[in-house]
Amino acid sequence: MGLFDKLKQALFKTGSILPGSKPQESNAPVQIEEKIIINEEFFDDLFEKLIKADVGLELSEKIVEELKSSAKEKEISNTEIKNKIKDAIKKIIGPYDYKTINTNELEIFLIVGVNGSGKTTSIGKLANRFKQEGKKVLIAAGDTFRAAAGEQLDIWSKRAGAEIYAPEDIKKPDAVVFGSIEKAKKEGFDILLIDTAGRLQSQTNLMDELKKIDNVVNKNTDGLLIEKLIVLDATIGQNAISQAEIFSKVVGLTGIILSKLDGSAKGGVVLNIMHKLSLPVKIIGTGEKLDDIVDFNLDDYLEGLLS
Repeated sequence: MGLFDKLKQALFKTGSILPGSKPQESNAPVQIEEKIIINEEFFDDLFEKLIKADVGLELSEKIVEELKSSAKEKEISNTEIKNKIKDAIKKIIGPYDYKTINTNELEIFLIVGVNGSGKTTSIGKLANRFKQEGKKVLIAAGDTFRAAAGEQLDIWSKRAGAEIYAPEDIKKPDAVVFGSIEKAKKEGFDILLIDTAGRLQSQTNLMDELKKIDNVVNKNTDGLLIEKLIVLDATIGQNAISQAEIFSKVVGLTGIILSKLDGSAKGGVVLNIMHKLSLPVKIIGTGEKLDDIVDFNLDDYLEGLLS
């Protein structure tokens, strides 16, 4: 199954978001696509469905208004109106760099996010992906606050076939991160994935600890590629915006890993985050298996959101 097929499978489980569209039976004869009537009822229905997909009030209103200005037809096919909605969304959120993660030298991944967001699982999936590409992968157990964190990370590292750096005699997170960077440099690792405590963004003292880790990364990785990614749960809705805003202020995020996009959630909140913070989605988690991870592609994502 290709990456697009896997993404479609995850996103299509909830059915259609597009007003007036109907699922087609697999054995039904090919028919001319039925026209959709474009009127205020259509726009109201679209607005409601965008809200239910967690796109957010303000952005949903902008999408509908942009569509009203571009869709002048009284009747239009399902495919045509869907393309116009896509174009409206792209125009509003603006151009971003959605390049896939691809490394040719040591790259540092600082992974942040709250407890329960799927952070440890995402690290395991990334480790497995890079191992499958022939990379030498090191995982740093930077969450020294939660007793079970190291054990969970160790399980995922073994599943992925990656090495873990979790010295028992070092309890300060920033010291663990420093040691992992030195080890990665000396022993020729291609990838260093740094786990951090699943701190709540409201906990000032823990955010201060995260800032210390970020300082260590910045001071000891001159010339190396650095990704600072926040793991956001696709099911939590608009609360993801405040998480992204505050974590970005602390570490200067470069992108998003959207996890748990494998059920009823559409994850529309990421459109809001891209719009407000110019922060691109890099990776999507589509299930519980080790290889349930795909690169984010805006066209594919919108196809799933609107289908």
